[in-house]
Amino acid sequence: MKKINSYVFLKRVDDKLKKDKEGNYILYMTDNVRSVLREIFNAEDDDLTLEELETPTDETEEKYEKMLLGKTMGNFQLEVEGRTKNIDFKLSVVDSTEYLDIIIEDDSEETIIKFMKEIDKAIITNNKLSKNYIIITSYDSISEYYCNKVYPKLNEFERKFRKLLFITYTAQFKKAYFESTTSKELQTKAKEKIKNRNAEYRIQQYLYSLDFYDFKQLLFDKSWNEYDEKQLHKYLKKHSDLRELTDSEIRNKILSIHPTNDWERLFSNKGLDEDFENIIVKIGELRNIVAHNKIIKEDQYNELNEMLDNSIITIDEAINITETEDFKRINSEKISETMEIFAEDLKRITYGITEKINKLFESTNLKNTLNLFRDLAKGTIIDDEENDKNDEDTKK
Repeated sequence: MKKINSYVFLKRVDDKLKKDKEGNYILYMTDNVRSVLREIFNAEDDDLTLEELETPTDETEEKYEKMLLGKTMGNFQLEVEGRTKNIDFKLSVVDSTEYLDIIIEDDSEETIIKFMKEIDKAIITNNKLSKNYIIITSYDSISEYYCNKVYPKLNEFERKFRKLLFITYTAQFKKAYFESTTSKELQTKAKEKIKNRNAEYRIQQYLYSLDFYDFKQLLFDKSWNEYDEKQLHKYLKKHSDLRELTDSEIRNKILSIHPTNDWERLFSNKGLDEDFENIIVKIGELRNIVAHNKIIKEDQYNELNEMLDNSIITIDEAINITETEDFKRINSEKISETMEIFAEDLKRITYGITEKINKLFESTNLKNTLNLFRDLAKGTIIDDEENDKNDEDTKK
C-alpha cells in the first residue's frame, strides 16, 4: 500500500538581486525546501554533484534532464515509535514555487499514517519554511484516512436519525407529517430541493431533502401552530368544568401555553442528550468536512467519532421508545377518542328513538298500557276494581 501527502510552497518574497554599499550585485536567496528537508530529515537527493558534471555518464544525463525539469527525487529515514522506515520524496520547482510529494509504502495503512503525521507536523511547524513560504496541503492522505474511517458511522447515524424522525412524525400526523408543525419557510425550501410536484413523492422525500441546519430548524425553532391549538381544545374538552381542577393544575396549564418546538412536543421524552441541539450543529459542521473531503485534524476526528458513538446509542433507544411507548399511547388515545365518539353517537341515537316512542305513546291509547307496565315494574299493588278497568282499556 502506498500513500502520498502533497504540498505547495508559495514564496512570500521572491529572490532579488540587490546592490551592496560597494555597488556589487548580491542575490538574496531564502532557504529552499530542499535545504530544509536536508536539515530536518537529513534527506538525500539525486542532484548532480561537481564530480558527476566532470565525468558525465548515462545516469548523469538523466539527472541533468530532471534538473532542467525542476525535479528532484530523494529519500530519508525516519523513526516513529521504535520503528524505522525509508521515506521517498519528490520535489518540483516551477519558477519560485515548489511542489513536494511525501511517499510512504507499507502493508499497514495505520503505520503509514503514523509516519505521515510526524512528517506533516515537522513540515507545517518548521520556522524556516513558514517564514519563507505560504504552505498549502494539496493532497492530505491523513484526512483521507480519517474521513474513510468515520464515514460509515456518519452513514449509520444519519439513516437512524431520519428513521426516528419518520416514525415519530408519521405516527402522530400520518400523511400530513411535514405540514403539521413545520414552518412554511422550511416546507418551501424542501419543495424547491425535491423539484417534483407529485404530492406522494414529496411525502416520501421530505426528510431526505433536509441537511443538518434544516434538522436544527425543524426540531428547535419555536412556534404556536395548529397542532398546539388542537392539543389545547382536547384539554378543554376533557376538563369541561374547570372548577374541578386545582389552582396549581390551572396555573401549570396556563404556563404551558406558549410558542414551543418539536423537540419539546415530540422528542424530549425519548432519552436523547439534553444538549442535542448543539450536538446536531457540531456533527453537521464536521460532517461537511468529511462529505466534501476537506482537511480534518485528529482532534476533530476524535470529537466527531465520540459524538457519533454516543448519539447512535441514544437514537437506538429513542427508536425503541417510539415503537413501544409512543405507539401504544397513540393507539390508546385513538381507541379512547373512538369510544367517546361512539358513546356520543349512541346517546344521540337512543335519545332520538326514545323521543319518537314517547310521541307515539302520547298519541295513542298505548300510553295506558305503558303506565301499566311501569306500575308492575315498580311493584305497585293494584286492586280488583282497577284491574277490571285496566282490562277494558287494554281490550280497547
